[in-house]
Amino acid sequence: MAAALVLGIGLMGPAWATWWDHSLTLKATTTTGHMTRDGDVVFSSVYDSSGRGNGDIDSGITAWAGNNDHKLHIAIDQVKEPGAWEIEYTILNQEATIPVRLITDRPDLPLISSDAGLSVSDEPAAGNDGFDGVLDPGQSWDRRLLIAVDAEEPGIYNFSVTIPCRQFNKIYEDTGGWTDTLEISGYVQVEADDPIEPATAP
Repeated sequence: MAAALVLGIGLMGPAWATWWDHSLTLKATTTTGHMTRDGDVVFSSVYDSSGRGNGDIDSGITAWAGNNDHKLHIAIDQVKEPGAWEIEYTILNQEATIPVRLITDRPDLPLISSDAGLSVSDEPAAGNDGFDGVLDPGQSWDRRLLIAVDAEEPGIYNFSVTIPCRQFNKIYEDTGGWTDTLEISGYVQVEADDPIEPATAP
């Protein structure tokens, strides 16, 4: 009995060695997310909510930097006196597979630039103040642009707003990860007052 056991163990040794000698290969398919493809994060709507009659407002959403619906353009023409306007717009995480952070809560961001005589600010629309700026897939955020002009000289006064986007677990200063940018640009055209014709004697 003992001899048979010793012989059996001796025969198992080469067999185990042969079995473990074969290399083991594992194959797996990794699916990665995305947030910077065309159609991922977009402007989805824009409208004039100010209800003021001073000037003609035209707005639209176009492609920018190679991506559709990434630029919001606003033109306010035929302004003949100081005025203010409120433009509401919506940003949508349309097709990104991960949450997207919009960098809008810093003193220097979004980046706003405007000519002298023009005042521009960007903020959450009414009822959206508590939003933390992170858009889950399919989620949208309503914001508003406040534009005021007090320029006295006729001319075209330009402005722009740049909104940086990051993947949800990154802040603005972080390197690496996905980044994107949404752009708003426009102008206010101030025209000269219509001349007053002198009264004629009856």
